[in-house]
Amino acid sequence: MKKIYYLFFYILISSLCFAQTDSLKVLQNEAQINQLEASIQYLNRSLNVQSQQFKNLEGQLATLRSSTDSLDQSLKGELEGFSAEMESFQATQAQTERALNLALDDFRQKFEDQNRNAAKMQATLESKVNSELLYAAITGFVLILLFIVFNRISLNRGLKTNLANWNQFQDHFLKNQSR
Repeated sequence: MKKIYYLFFYILISSLCFAQTDSLKVLQNEAQINQLEASIQYLNRSLNVQSQQFKNLEGQLATLRSSTDSLDQSLKGELEGFSAEMESFQATQAQTERALNLALDDFRQKFEDQNRNAAKMQATLESKVNSELLYAAITGFVLILLFIVFNRISLNRGLKTNLANWNQFQDHFLKNQSR
C-alpha cells in the first residue's frame, strides 16, 4: 500500500507539476499571444498607413495619367497645328517659288527683248552712220570735182585773159616798133 500511496502521491505531484508547467506555458503563451497581438496591431497600423500611402500614390498616379493624357492631347494638337503650319509654309513657299520663276522668266524675256532691240538699234545706227559716211564721201567727192571744175574754168579764163593780154601786148609792141 505504500506503493500505492507513493504512486498516488507521485501522480498527484506530477499532475501538479504538469499543471504548474501548463499554467506557466499558458502564461507564456498568453504573453506570446499578447506580444503577437501587439505585433499584429503594429502591423495593422503599418498596413493601414501603407494602404493610405498606396491610395495616395494611386491618386497621384491617376492625376499623372490624366495629366499625361491632357499633355498627350495637347502635344497632338500642337503637332497637328505645326503640321498645318508646315503645310501652309510649304504651300506659300511653292507659290513664292512659282512667282519667282514667273518673274525670272518675265525678266529673261524682257532681257532678250532688250538685247534684240539693242541689236536692232545698233544695226540701224550702223546703217545711218554708213549712209552718212557715204553722203559725206559723195559730198566731198562732188566738192572736189566742183573745185577742180571751177579751178579749170578759172585757169582757162585766166589763160585766155593772159593770152589776150599777151596778144594785145605783142600787138601793141609790134605796132610801136613798126612805127
